[in-house]
Amino acid sequence: MTEQEKAEWENLNKLLMRHGLKPVSLAAPQSYRNTSGMIVLDSQSSLGIRLALKTLLEDIDRQQKIMQGLMEANRYLRDEIRQERGRASQQEQRANDLENVVKNIKSKICQLEDETIAKVCQQQNQVKELQKDQQASQAKYQQQQEKLQEQEEVIARLQKELGKVGMEE
Repeated sequence: MTEQEKAEWENLNKLLMRHGLKPVSLAAPQSYRNTSGMIVLDSQSSLGIRLALKTLLEDIDRQQKIMQGLMEANRYLRDEIRQERGRASQQEQRANDLENVVKNIKSKICQLEDETIAKVCQQQNQVKELQKDQQASQAKYQQQQEKLQEQEEVIARLQKELGKVGMEE
């Protein structure tokens, strides 16, 4: 095994351990005599396995980054949803408050209309009463005028009679 292959295996072992995996053990050339429990690889196979493991670990890294990105996006979206729900709740409360204000205003308008109608009716009744009083006063005035005229006529006749009696004496 060349120094470059050893260095590549060492770098690959570091990557394996960083991902929580066991490193590949490399045996010294003198231990090739007892090969039980060992796999002996030629340079080409060793290179293929190193590339496959390296690609696998890179894929794992890429997938972990994607997962972290997705989890972060999910967290962000959850925060957005929570904020939107809060805003929606505030808007709903504001709409309810405004609805109550409108109801109160409508109620006040109805109350004012009722009060105004009652006042108008009361004033109309007062006007009718005043008109009746005026008619009664007018009739009384007319009677008094007639009485006055009668009395003036009586006075004029009595004065004439007095004038006649005074001449006769």
